[in-house]
Amino acid sequence: MHYRFSQQRLTQGGSANELISGRLQIHHFYIKYEDSGFFQVEVTPENRDTSLHKFTGRLLGAASASIGQINLDTGTFKVPIMSKSDRVDIDVKNNTFLPTLLASAEYEGVFHMRSRRA
Repeated sequence: MHYRFSQQRLTQGGSANELISGRLQIHHFYIKYEDSGFFQVEVTPENRDTSLHKFTGRLLGAASASIGQINLDTGTFKVPIMSKSDRVDIDVKNNTFLPTLLASAEYEGVFHMRSRRA
C-alpha cells in the first residue's frame, strides 16, 4: 500500500478560497488509524533527506504485545514535519501483510502573513 497526502492548504471561514498571502509551516501531522498493525510514514522535504517514522502496533509493556500474536491498534500517530506545506511530500506505506486503515489526518502548523489588506 502506498498513499501520498495532497498538498496542505489553508482556507478562511469555510470557503473554498485559499489564503495565498502568507506561508503555511506544518509542524506535526496527526494520522488517525483504526485496527492497524503496521505502517510507515515517509516525510520528504524539498532538498533534504527523507525521515522515516514506523508504527508497529506494539506498545512496550502491554499485555497485547506478546510474541507470535498479531497486534492491531486504534489511535493517533504523531509525525514531525517541520516544513513549508508546498515543499514536502508525506507518504504512508505498508509492504507487510498486516492491515492499515487510515481514518483521517490533521496537521498542526503556523501561518505567517506576508501582507495585510486595507
